Amino acid sequence: MLLLLTTPFNGPHVFLSKSCPLASSGQYYRQTFLTPEALTDPSLVLFRFYRYLWYLIRIAASLAYRPVPLPENPTYVAEDDVTIIVPTIDAGEEFKEAARSWLVGKPKEVIIVTEEKMLGPLQELANSVDPQRIRVITVPYANKRLQMVKGIKEVTTDIIVFADDDAIWPPTLLPYVLACFEDQKVGGVGTSQRVQPVGDKFTVWEVLAAFRLTIRNIEIAASTHIDGGVCCLSGRTAAYRTVILKDPEFIQGFTHDYWLDRYHLNSGDDKFLTRWMVSHGWSTYIQCCKEAELLSTMKPNWRFLKQVLRWTRNTWRSDMRSLFTERYIWTAHPYVAFTMVSQVGINFRLRVSQCLFFRLTNYSIPSRFLPDHASLPSSCQKVRSLSSKAATICPGGTSLRRFVTSRRY
Repeated sequence: MLLLLTTPFNGPHVFLSKSCPLASSGQYYRQTFLTPEALTDPSLVLFRFYRYLWYLIRIAASLAYRPVPLPENPTYVAEDDVTIIVPTIDAGEEFKEAARSWLVGKPKEVIIVTEEKMLGPLQELANSVDPQRIRVITVPYANKRLQMVKGIKEVTTDIIVFADDDAIWPPTLLPYVLACFEDQKVGGVGTSQRVQPVGDKFTVWEVLAAFRLTIRNIEIAASTHIDGGVCCLSGRTAAYRTVILKDPEFIQGFTHDYWLDRYHLNSGDDKFLTRWMVSHGWSTYIQCCKEAELLSTMKPNWRFLKQVLRWTRNTWRSDMRSLFTERYIWTAHPYVAFTMVSQVGINFRLRVSQCLFFRLTNYSIPSRFLPDHASLPSSCQKVRSLSSKAATICPGGTSLRRFVTSRRY
């Protein structure tokens, strides 16, 4: 069995598996082939310049970004103008810590929306924290968008804040979020985020999640500074004007959202809300600062990958709509549109890297590693044909000097 992994920067890697006669010694071998010409090939140099240029632009923009300061005479006060809606079905003990952090900001009310069979357990949790300010309501069955709409219909304040049941806020989060709404054009506000470990120490999965959130914080600060847009107001915590969400047109679209006109969507609610802001002329803002940075737990095991898969699937569906169906993003936030195109093009670039492998390297497998073609089992018979194809694609390659390294694992 032959597995090829190629990157534009490190060159091609050839791994020969233990099940293949080519690894008859019982060892695993890696062979790397890279020509000197590949290092100075114009197409590779241009690719590297392009990639690092945009990294530098994002970092510079994130450093230049500034959060909205607190106003001297705020228009909105949490005690009178903020209702927190928390759609959940299985809140645990972490809910108590999160709920207490929300109440420090003194919102007018916290509404927990759950399914009917979970009313008892969640009512007990709410009573253990603050039965006066936390109210539990239900929907017939678990559906996040229906739960959110149920909560929206119960709200009487000017600002709605959606929060996950494990989102832990700093005491200053609500004032800093409300500061953004001093601009009457702003319809939605998000915040920066950090990972809080479930146990005493970070697991490797939580480290990966923390790295992912750090990159996200840089990207959203950069896009907010450059053109005022953002790819997504994260559902972990986001604030919106109530007048937007109580619009019957919004509620109809939110609860009847279909992918390809066939698949009824339940997840991806934060992406829908962000697209709605853009398509209806509302601005968004991200308060990316310590005073508004929430803590959130992640799956501390391999199930984190399932979360990433779900997020990636929602991102693809939503970004394709933004770019090619609705298309408002192109004129409202061109930089955000560009970043969406870059994300959509990741798989395309992976395919390009495979082409660059043959274009930029002089690939062949030394014959001493290959037994006669006839003696190879079916799992390994493509080795020689692959080598021959590479020689055809890269004519004249035999005159180029090769750097070949072998390592054992």
